[in-house]
Amino acid sequence: MTQVYRSSAGAAVTLSAAEETAFQAQLDAFARLDLAAAKALRVAQINAEWSARTVAGVMLGGSLIQTDERSQTQIRGVVEFLTANPLATRKIVTRTGERIDVDLATATAMRSAVEAYVLACAEREADLVDAVNDAAVSTVAAVRAIDIKAGWP
Repeated sequence: MTQVYRSSAGAAVTLSAAEETAFQAQLDAFARLDLAAAKALRVAQINAEWSARTVAGVMLGGSLIQTDERSQTQIRGVVEFLTANPLATRKIVTRTGERIDVDLATATAMRSAVEAYVLACAEREADLVDAVNDAAVSTVAAVRAIDIKAGWP
């Protein structure tokens, strides 16, 4: 059985039975916490969300490009190689396993897109942590109400 929730932005969020169970366990955990512990738990949840989002990949020209640290390093290396050899091309493997030939312009666009995506994830994480630590957030319910799933790139 699935359960549908509405995010603070009004988007429908569908949870599987396992996700619903985990979600309810988190709600139960929040109910037993004091404010400081609830804030610490929410920050840990935000960090976990950031970790998952940062490696989710970014769409570029119809291909899903990997955004994990290893892939970022490889893309930077391809850009460096192609900068020194501007007439060459290199094969890049996308997150879906597609092999594409890239030239310097494409590799540079990939690097820029990946860097912008990862930076946007870091900025969203910082905004959420700031929201949790805001002095106006003064109850466990207010901490729990912060939607850590919305607003990510």
